[in-house]
Amino acid sequence: MRVPYGSWEAKDEEDDLDAEIQKKFRRGYPQDNIVFEDSRKAVLIQNRQEIMRCSVDDPERLEKLLDLFFSHERREIGEFRKAVEQFKANLPAVLAALRGMIERSEATSPEFRAAALHFLKHAQETINPSVTAADVREMLIQHILTEEIFAHVFESADFHRQNNIARELYRLEETFFTGAVKHRTLEGLKSYYAAIRSTAALAN
Repeated sequence: MRVPYGSWEAKDEEDDLDAEIQKKFRRGYPQDNIVFEDSRKAVLIQNRQEIMRCSVDDPERLEKLLDLFFSHERREIGEFRKAVEQFKANLPAVLAALRGMIERSEATSPEFRAAALHFLKHAQETINPSVTAADVREMLIQHILTEEIFAHVFESADFHRQNNIARELYRLEETFFTGAVKHRTLEGLKSYYAAIRSTAALAN
């Protein structure tokens, strides 16, 4: 995920290791997962707390310290993994709801049918002449599910709206999927989108 896994700070034997640790933290060094060592002893700091320290000549203790260092998982990454699992669990219901709404709109909304036909012709002209109405429905669903990611995660968010295909998809979406309906349908995916935003902020 391009997120820093941890940090390792090597100091000279002549340095006062504890004094150096405090000095580095005052300078803004990360405190989520970092090891300080001076070739004689090693100190592991995680989540702003000292977890353990040991002599580098003590292989069992040093191995334990290294295991703790390499097994550490940032809170944001843990939340992202949980959100992915929740996304997997909630996605089928969201997809079913979206497909149901699209089918009802096709059956009852002249505005939707006109917008869908307009987009189909546009897609056939700009993407591929073999694009079908079924393809349009799936493109619309993918657009709805990824809209939040493009709008809030990527720096080029405006590109998603300015792209001619995306712009036409927004117009089609606005004929049936806005306001409270949109909020209720995507409610189950909110934590997933929030986790993506949080993780992306770390990677930037």
